[in-house]
Amino acid sequence: MNQASLKTGLFLFLSAGLSACVTQRPVLLPNDHLARVGPSAAERDIDECVRRAAQYEFPEPSPPPSYRDLVDGCLREKGYEPGGWK
Repeated sequence: MNQASLKTGLFLFLSAGLSACVTQRPVLLPNDHLARVGPSAAERDIDECVRRAAQYEFPEPSPPPSYRDLVDGCLREKGYEPGGWK
């Protein structure tokens, strides 16, 4: 199986899994990091970033970043490429 097919398969797998969730979650675009870690690790990383964003304490008086921005930023730090939410 070539790398492009693997990436496409991982993307479709994650998209299907994420669309089955009741709440919206980030959709990850295929990239080398996602191909390397696989869908199970990616789901765990999404869960961790969601927890971190939910626990974020907003410093005053700066305007708070959005929840999605926090989750997407966390995922980018881990090497993923967020591509929207479903």
